[in-house]
Amino acid sequence: MTKTEFDYIAEQYEDMLRQNIGIYGRDTTYYAEHKAIIISQNTSINPIRILEFGCGTGRNIRFLQKYFPEASIVGYDVSLESLAIAKRTNPGVQFVSNDKLEEYANTFDIILIANVFHHIPAQKQISTMQIAKSLLRPDGEMFIVEHNPYNFMTVHAVDTCVFDENAVLIALNAMKDLIRAAGLEILNQGYTLFFPTSIRFLQPVERYLAWLPFGAQYFIRAQRKDS
Repeated sequence: MTKTEFDYIAEQYEDMLRQNIGIYGRDTTYYAEHKAIIISQNTSINPIRILEFGCGTGRNIRFLQKYFPEASIVGYDVSLESLAIAKRTNPGVQFVSNDKLEEYANTFDIILIANVFHHIPAQKQISTMQIAKSLLRPDGEMFIVEHNPYNFMTVHAVDTCVFDENAVLIALNAMKDLIRAAGLEILNQGYTLFFPTSIRFLQPVERYLAWLPFGAQYFIRAQRKDS
């Protein structure tokens, strides 16, 4: 299998991330946990099976377990080196690569796709979203989290990050168009990550600021149209 760009930096990924966002706070777990919080605050279902599509080294997995302790968590990524680290740091969790993905069609109650699509070439984005959609149960929910290109701190972090060298940020409205083109229905969306780790105690306020286009990231909650 051809190596991906993340195969080459998998072992250094955590250190690179910590160094890159250091001016905003070096506790990278804050940003990982935030994604699980978004799902827990917005989902309308009690999930049995959750997939992180593009799980990388598995940084978000333990927080999905924390907020959904009754759910079975599965991680998928195209980077085998990243998956090897994810397996090592998340014992007992199932991880799959491309060769096994089709076996999970119509399986998951919730799918999380966090900061993945800005790494995917534009011509492959709809087909990738359709693959993710095929893994979702008809009544399941998909959560897409992406960087907000209108937040100058986010843009600076991406522009100075080694593993974001080829990244192209996607605005919320453009991502909504992509989601609809893949055959998904948007349920709700919002901007998030308004506060760095130093004032993380303000995090509960964020849900009331979701309409402001100034958060470092945004999320979109979607569902299959055939549900």
